[in-house]
Amino acid sequence: MSRCRATLTIGCSLAASIACAPVVAAQRIPLHEGDRVRVDWRSTMSNSAEGRYVAASPDSVTFTTREGVRLAVATRSVSRLQVGLGVRTRQREGAIGGAIVGGVLGAVVGATSADKQVTITGSTYPTLGDPFSSGVLGALGGGLVGAFLGRAIGRGMETVAWRNVDPSSLNVSVGLRIVR
Repeated sequence: MSRCRATLTIGCSLAASIACAPVVAAQRIPLHEGDRVRVDWRSTMSNSAEGRYVAASPDSVTFTTREGVRLAVATRSVSRLQVGLGVRTRQREGAIGGAIVGGVLGAVVGATSADKQVTITGSTYPTLGDPFSSGVLGALGGGLVGAFLGRAIGRGMETVAWRNVDPSSLNVSVGLRIVR
């Protein structure tokens, strides 16, 4: 009986979360003057521009491009409207990629550099250890160096996180907004 109750509870929870998903996805995102926007619209050909939001009316969306051109696009011709949520760097991705590449290169260099020397009596001894331990140490060292280099490279790679906005539900918010 308890197994049936648990299954029923999980099923109802899953059904409720699926039913509420469109409501959560359709949340309105208020646009403020000065927000970074990306607009795609249809005219005689497909157009796209990125800039700063100025205003919206029931029949148009107005924004200023990077070049300083003020554009007003008819709301019915807007195929996609996105608002920028902020700029972020790719430090984490760079560190992970650098650690992988550095670890592989370090393992190869470490394993191949562990050769054995022959003495006068004919016996051999490893100069830098056996290939396995040299490969492991090379992988650790290379991975560490690669992670630092990858993070430094990723710090210089900036991307903007974009969120889709439904053009038909544009709501203009009026209020004080402090911009740095």
